[in-house]
Amino acid sequence: MKRTPRRALALAGAGLFALVAAGCVTHTLLIDAGSGRDATGSYVIEGDSLDVFDERIPTPAKADWLLSKREVGLDSSGNLVARLAFDASDVRSATHPIAPQDRPGSLDVERRNHILFEVTEVRALFPDWQALERYGDPDAYVPDDILALEEQGVDTTMSERSREEMDRVKARARQLATVDRYLRQLERTVHSIYTGDRDSAVVIDAMERFTPVVKAHLMTIRDKDPLDVTLEWYDILRDPMAAAASEATGAPPDSALAAADSLEHEYKRWLDLKDDTVQMLIVLPQGIHRTASPEPEEIRGDTLVWSVSSEQLAERDIEIIAAGYSLATVPMIVLAVVIVAVVIAIVMSARRRSTAGTDFT
Repeated sequence: MKRTPRRALALAGAGLFALVAAGCVTHTLLIDAGSGRDATGSYVIEGDSLDVFDERIPTPAKADWLLSKREVGLDSSGNLVARLAFDASDVRSATHPIAPQDRPGSLDVERRNHILFEVTEVRALFPDWQALERYGDPDAYVPDDILALEEQGVDTTMSERSREEMDRVKARARQLATVDRYLRQLERTVHSIYTGDRDSAVVIDAMERFTPVVKAHLMTIRDKDPLDVTLEWYDILRDPMAAAASEATGAPPDSALAAADSLEHEYKRWLDLKDDTVQMLIVLPQGIHRTASPEPEEIRGDTLVWSVSSEQLAERDIEIIAAGYSLATVPMIVLAVVIVAVVIAIVMSARRRSTAGTDFT
């Protein structure tokens, strides 16, 4: 018996309960292509309530996805957990719920008839977040020997004092990586509000206006223990960044502020997504044959299950394709009727010849 999307999501939720209880957020995207002509979709966000409701996780567009359930309760450890469930009546027209704002993914279901059989093909494209290009590598300035020690697990055997010193070096290195991220963010802010031809010159102009502000902020934290210094600098750098972009491009200050805020919000979304769990489920009956690429990690009856890691989302597009082949009902009935008719005709013809031979004798 074919499982419904609700049952499939219940199975996925049960298997991921330990992760949810631990405080991360689980995103479960399901496409049901098994019944009817219109493939339906479900998207569930569940996990720690503070993470679910911190406004970093984008909720699907209301025109495409309707909120069908909103639940908040306590888990076995007394933590407050939340669950948001959205439904799409036709997933082909729905926006992809796990995508950066300027790189929409796609969800598509295509049904094709080939005389004696039907093909249902489901495609889900998770777009590349381009994390390294947009936000830089947070470990880019961490000394190689420290990264090597961590990779080998040597850091776990160090004394508390040695471990603290190593963490201090890493914290100082991540301050430099944060500088790099805000410079990249300024460049993207300029690109988003400037439409002129001298693009590179405008970016350089904005950088020259903004860099002294960043250096001044570094001076204010230079003598502080890096372990006690936050890397959340946006409240301090927001206005100078927007001013630099506005003055270099000639765009209104409000437009520069809005662009900078939007990019910062996108970065916070990526930070959350890095620690989240993403699952893709496709309900597709076996029929006479079924194919999938890449291979699903789990098959639960008619439901195919994949996990999508943040490491994959950070650097490349991820496309999941599944196709199911089934016999076409009407053509098969027509074919059966034709075969029966031919058999009857042959039998009747043989009987007539037999009768005619007997009469002649």
